[in-house]
Amino acid sequence: MKIPRRAYVIFLLLGLVPSVLLWAFGKVAWWAVPLLTIPFAITLIVALALLATILWMANGSH
Repeated sequence: MKIPRRAYVIFLLLGLVPSVLLWAFGKVAWWAVPLLTIPFAITLIVALALLATILWMANGSH
C-alpha cells in the first residue's frame, strides 16, 4: 500500500507543531526544531499504524 504524498505533508506539519511549541516555551534551541520535526512525524505514523493494527485485530478480521 502506497502512502499518498499529501499524507506525508500532513504528518510533517503535525510533527512541526510540537517542535515549534517546544521552541516557543524555551525547551529546545531554534536549530533543534527541524531535527525534532522528523522524529515527531515518524512517531505519529507509527502510532497510527499500531492503532490500525490493534483495531484490525480487535475486530476479529485477522
